[in-house]
Amino acid sequence: FTFDAGEMLTEHTSPRAVVVQLVSGRMRFSVSGTEHVMADGDIVYLAPGASHALTAETPCRMTLVMVDPTV
Repeated sequence: FTFDAGEMLTEHTSPRAVVVQLVSGRMRFSVSGTEHVMADGDIVYLAPGASHALTAETPCRMTLVMVDPTV
């Protein structure tokens, strides 16, 4: 995924576990109401059902992997 500076994703959930890696840029990433400032290379794990949202502080590029915990 790519985001321009100031771009946002509103709070949402996923039924699967999610691993997000910020490849480049800087963003504020909220997980269950706790905000984390992410920079190049940072990784965050989201348990299934965890609410999350983000705001890109700079242009950003991130990867997202959804994991089915039942497999």
